[in-house]
Amino acid sequence: MKKVLKIVGIVILVIILLMIAIPFLFKGKIKDAVINTANEQLNAKVSIGDFGLSLFSNFPNATLSLDDAIVSGVAEFEQDTLLQAKSASVTIDLFSLFGSNYNISKISLDNASVYAKVLADGKANWDIMKAEQGADAAAGEEESSAFNLSLKEISVKDCSVIFQNDSTNMKLILNGWNGEISGDFSASETTLETSSTIDEISFFMDKIPYLSKVKGVAEAKLNANFDRMKFTFVDSNVKLNDLAASIDGSLAM
Repeated sequence: MKKVLKIVGIVILVIILLMIAIPFLFKGKIKDAVINTANEQLNAKVSIGDFGLSLFSNFPNATLSLDDAIVSGVAEFEQDTLLQAKSASVTIDLFSLFGSNYNISKISLDNASVYAKVLADGKANWDIMKAEQGADAAAGEEESSAFNLSLKEISVKDCSVIFQNDSTNMKLILNGWNGEISGDFSASETTLETSSTIDEISFFMDKIPYLSKVKGVAEAKLNANFDRMKFTFVDSNVKLNDLAASIDGSLAM
């Protein structure tokens, strides 16, 4: 019995040592693999200042952390930075890394800025996935059918968002956004719940400011149809400065 306990203890110790060593031993290779894969799959330029991997903080989930991550556009969006984050982290089920179903429980963005732009012809700068062609497309469809990405929560801290649509002469600016959005982002249709505070909300239509640096607080539930990019308010409590309101209706992109 003592020998069995000794062997079990040694095995556990080896596993712990491996969990400590792997992030340090393979940190550089993992970082290069992430950047190379992203640049191969995306019509965008991806750069990362620093990369970290923790197998302890959320075990059995692994936490990938990125510092100074930048996703910038190419071609007509070459001057645009789609995403810039001082700090970002992804919490993923460690065992799902060995299969085709990637279970991501949470994505966290800290001090990040997002610039989403639609040109007059309707082309959007976030449509950055490279299209497959010919036989590769058929193979890609088979691979994608076996690939499933499950995302449950997005957390933002001190983030800013600019959404500009040149086809409708509309611009929305959010500064100082803190909050969470939860739901099944892998489903074609799901219910999203958000609890958010935004320090400054500005909204322009045809360069006319309808909102200018208004403070916003939102507790909302939306039905999201990602195939049609349509979002319908199910239940909402919104406050703009001292004006409290409930939003009923939908919006589509």
